Amino acid sequence: MEKNFLTEGFLKETGIGLGAADIGVADITVFGLAHYNKAVSVAVKMLDPVMDEIANGPTYGYYAHYKAVNELINHITLRLSHLIENIGYKAYPISASQSTGARSEYTSDFSHKSAATLAGLGYIGKNGLLIHKEFGPRVRLGTILTDAPLNCGEPIVRSDCANCTVCVKACPASALKGTIWEQGMPRDAIYDPRYCSEFMSEHFSKIGRGFVCGICAAVCPKGKSFK
Repeated sequence: MEKNFLTEGFLKETGIGLGAADIGVADITVFGLAHYNKAVSVAVKMLDPVMDEIANGPTYGYYAHYKAVNELINHITLRLSHLIENIGYKAYPISASQSTGARSEYTSDFSHKSAATLAGLGYIGKNGLLIHKEFGPRVRLGTILTDAPLNCGEPIVRSDCANCTVCVKACPASALKGTIWEQGMPRDAIYDPRYCSEFMSEHFSKIGRGFVCGICAAVCPKGKSFK
């Protein structure tokens, strides 16, 4: 397969065939990474019936679904990374949910949400989550760093949350600050990840060892299946 065969359309079609709900490409030149100037953002949708039942807190079903979706994302990004590499370009998949401490205690090696907003998949809500243009916050994300010459999406730079504060009021940890996001804004301006993590560890330890909550995603009007 020749290098010039790879297009963003082919990559998206392949990824959706593997189970993705949406795929976009972002220009990440601004991050100054040595070998990569593009990021492929992969979104997999969480199932509505599972999300609808966690408005008051996580369930065992949600935790199992959360893990399964992460595994699917990692499978998709691995398969696509092999495809990209076999064509002749570099590809580095970032795990769907893995804090490495590379940038801070609660971050991965590269921000999935930064890749997604720059790829035009959505904006960051007051809950600190990606609000996908079709599915709201009911998606999980994976990322592939690459040097493949793919066409990029139009970045989304502003929030559409307006005056809505449903997630802020619903957060049991009071971790959400109600901030309207703009592109480039630091995560800590939107929510406190330590408050969130400590609350989950203390109150939801029997489900997923206190690593999941999901309330702010479940109540968001942009994603509710019964809206």
